[in-house]
Amino acid sequence: DGSLRNELEQRCRTLGVPATFSGIVPNAQIPDLIARHQLFVLPSLSEGNPKALLEALACGAVVIASDIPAHREIVTHGETGFLCGIDPDSLARAIQSAVAQPVECARVGENAKRLIAEKFSLDILAQRELSIVDSLIKEV
Repeated sequence: DGSLRNELEQRCRTLGVPATFSGIVPNAQIPDLIARHQLFVLPSLSEGNPKALLEALACGAVVIASDIPAHREIVTHGETGFLCGIDPDSLARAIQSAVAQPVECARVGENAKRLIAEKFSLDILAQRELSIVDSLIKEV
């Protein structure tokens, strides 16, 4: 959702792109929404802590993400997702390649779920943050 929604919906209609703009989705519905789709594409130009990427990986989605530092910290290309350039041609090639490799994508999706469980679960992230807070308190 956002200020460009109407413009983007119109552009999709003009180009004949079958896109759905869901707006704000309650957190409890996100796993089902992600699971209904073949790919999760995140072509961000910049990210801090890409929570949407982590959520998609946790659901075992096949992720295609732009090759930017925040995504490279999480996704290993060809193992837990796919990284591509930020230009439209690179993004299109990555999508076409993933769609053409369903067996490979299934393996990558399983690897993604395992990655999140092992390195990015809520417990692990909470422990990391507590460790940072503890170190900051000790410095004071």
